[in-house]
Amino acid sequence: FRRGEMIEPFEDAVFELKVGELSGVVESSFGFHIIERIAVEEIGASHILMQYEGSRYAPGGLSRSVDEARRLAEELRALALTPGSDFSDLARQHSTCPSSSAGGDLGRFARGVMVPSFEEAAFKLSIVGVRDVVETPFGFHIIKRTF
Repeated sequence: FRRGEMIEPFEDAVFELKVGELSGVVESSFGFHIIERIAVEEIGASHILMQYEGSRYAPGGLSRSVDEARRLAEELRALALTPGSDFSDLARQHSTCPSSSAGGDLGRFARGVMVPSFEEAAFKLSIVGVRDVVETPFGFHIIKRTF
């Protein structure tokens, strides 16, 4: 979390700690806390999502089969790897994720935020790398690390 997102006594204690340090007892309106500050690894990523009928949060009326979604995702990945292609444009044109309007940009996120198969693939990428197609309960993703 960032400053301004937590209650003041808790937040003050966290930001006084160095990574790896443990606080004394901190009292807040929620009770008593002992806090350990840990390093948080964050990355940024964009993606193109190919959903299929029955995938989690698939738009109503989508009749694409699993095999069709996988094939389309593979084709889009190949396009994304073509010199001169624009990943953001591909996401805007083809992704079924609400992030498509932002060119597939998911912003920055830490470990534990995304579904495990997506997270594992995204964190293994080098910056501006594009991943093989990754399947999650939401469908098939082409992931590009941006940060």
